[in-house]
Amino acid sequence: IYSIPVMGGVPTRVTHHGMTERIIDWYPDGKHLLYASSSESGKQRFSQFYKVNAEGGLPDKLPMAMAEFGSLSPDASKIAFTDRSRMFRTWKRYEGGSAADIWMFDLNTLESENITSNIHNDELPMWVNDVIYYLSDAGPSQRFNIWKYDHATKKNSQVTNFKSYDVHFPAAGPGEIVYEAEGKIYLMELATAK
Repeated sequence: IYSIPVMGGVPTRVTHHGMTERIIDWYPDGKHLLYASSSESGKQRFSQFYKVNAEGGLPDKLPMAMAEFGSLSPDASKIAFTDRSRMFRTWKRYEGGSAADIWMFDLNTLESENITSNIHNDELPMWVNDVIYYLSDAGPSQRFNIWKYDHATKKNSQVTNFKSYDVHFPAAGPGEIVYEAEGKIYLMELATAK
């Protein structure tokens, strides 16, 4: 993993292990990165999360046994994550034992809670303020759409409603989510999605 200033400049190498590493999130302090790597998983069949200084150094492994995609809470005390992923598979609408769920993990108490718990594919959590947005094919069209989990009500609800094609790799910013669907790029302002 390398970092580079937004305005350009010389890249800084952050990690140095030979295995594939995938950037997951920036810590809210702006000084640390969260990344996934299979470097300590034996046969590289699953990934784990690591925290590393954005300027490099030795990483600290997070306590979850398996972790693929995730997003930190605004105070970095919790993380929403998937322990498995089907994002790079080619089959659709899978409902077997490898379907991912979204878990909420408390990094202080080490308690976890499955916040989706269904047979569908729930992927790519994005924690924005007090809401966790994610992809799910649980809707009637069985296509990946953006859903949200509300902490106060502990309810999941569908936000987008694409019927023909899946939403692909959404990315959350401070006030919006950008995503691709049906060959177009969309910008969803989160104030309208609440």
